[in-house]
Amino acid sequence: MYYLLLISTILLMNSSCYDRGPDDELFLEKVPYEGKELRMDGFYYTEYTNEDGIFWDIYFFYRDGSLIYTGAPVYGLEVFEQHIINGVFDGNNISKYRLGVFQIKEDSIFFERWYPTERPLKAWIKSGIILNDTTFHITSWKRMKTDEVYTKDEIYKFKQFNYKPDSTNSYIK
Repeated sequence: MYYLLLISTILLMNSSCYDRGPDDELFLEKVPYEGKELRMDGFYYTEYTNEDGIFWDIYFFYRDGSLIYTGAPVYGLEVFEQHIINGVFDGNNISKYRLGVFQIKEDSIFFERWYPTERPLKAWIKSGIILNDTTFHITSWKRMKTDEVYTKDEIYKFKQFNYKPDSTNSYIK
């Protein structure tokens, strides 16, 4: 009986740690951004509401072509800004799924990052049109590995902010 319990426990432990494969590779390359289509001295955010309240998706874009997604804070933009000032987010102490890359081509924006909805992490590209240097409109969401495409309708607005998390990390080279 003891051996049966031991074997069952080992099998259960192995199945819960089962390797589901590697995370998606990013499709977009990290290339330096030297343009003026978007401002780099703050962050871009979109606001949405659901039954739990108001949320914001927030992105910091960097001249080296990388980005940091800081999530959807429920506590408000002012508290979020204080967290940034206090060093809560930076590339060295945040999860891989908050990191990614972006590219600008004429009046279009493309940015890609990993999403934590399931393991292995899946990489998705959001794309859209730059309306001006403080606003862009995301119209689609695509996973390159499977060619899944979804329509989006997200307007991102710019907020000038003097503090940006450090984008140095071990995932995006």
